Amino acid sequence: MENKKSITLIAGFKAMCSMLFIISAVLSVGVRAAPLLKEDAIYGVFAAASALSPPKEEVDQPKPSPDPAPAPAPDTAEPEPEETLPSGADGYKIVPVDLSLADGSGDLFYKNETDFKPNTKELLSAPYPIQAENDEDPLVLILHTHATESYAEEGADYVYDTRSTDPEKNMLAVGEVIANTLSASGVPAIHCETMHDEKSYNASYSLSCDSIKTYLKEYPSIQYVLDVHRDAIQMADGSMAKPVTNVHGSNLAQIMLVVGTDKGGADHPNWQTNLTIAAQLQSRLITYHESLARPINIRTASFNQQYAPGSLLVEVGTCANTLTEAKEAAKAFAKTFAALVKDA
Repeated sequence: MENKKSITLIAGFKAMCSMLFIISAVLSVGVRAAPLLKEDAIYGVFAAASALSPPKEEVDQPKPSPDPAPAPAPDTAEPEPEETLPSGADGYKIVPVDLSLADGSGDLFYKNETDFKPNTKELLSAPYPIQAENDEDPLVLILHTHATESYAEEGADYVYDTRSTDPEKNMLAVGEVIANTLSASGVPAIHCETMHDEKSYNASYSLSCDSIKTYLKEYPSIQYVLDVHRDAIQMADGSMAKPVTNVHGSNLAQIMLVVGTDKGGADHPNWQTNLTIAAQLQSRLITYHESLARPINIRTASFNQQYAPGSLLVEVGTCANTLTEAKEAAKAFAKTFAALVKDA
């Protein structure tokens, strides 16, 4: 009788172990399979549809600074954490990618972080909201909240430094190209060369807000404020995404328009005016070349876009692009933007 009980207990124990093994295997497979089913962090498409791992970071959302950010002023954009990519002897491998989602249809795409549902047809058919009174007074202000953002070295396979105070290597060099191209195209532009993030990254949006107000007071003719940045996108494997396209034999960094809203609590009731401009500009950018622009990014923060009716944040490539690619993209952007403004 005791032998039978022992046999029964042993059999039961084996059965339980088998069941635990099966459960463990299922959970293990589930964990390994999860990334293939995870929604892509950028565009809301399945990562399994791409040969590349989904990006972990997007649009100035890097690792937090060790110092706590001060509370933002009520009418400014919420400051984003400082971009502090960990240093490594070998740097970060550069991976060229196409983030345009261009499919030949000419459709507009969005990365929408709000509950607002954009109607592309209405945005493109809406009357253009800004008419310039003359072509002599400054119409466009170009500035850089994060002026020290920089690019990869020419011909490099890895990213090492992502910041520079050298105006010939950072965003000031890109802004200068946009300002000169706009002015040469008949759209008077002013370039603010203040490095708002040089001394305090966390205070950079408050400082650039002060600059915007100062310029608008001195030049009331300004209708457009372009805050020009470059992005940083680190892939799941640690490499850095380089959004690039080729136009007539030249490599251009891909561009992304960022539209701020009042969804984060800012006093910005007319943000849809900026969205209308962004949509009509995006349509022209993809007409210029269908893979020049990444999807429009609609955000909850305002990014200081409530002070002028034509305010946009413009991301020109990422830290993995070269300055040459960024400058070529800046020229294409400025020519397209100038045509939009002049046709209004």
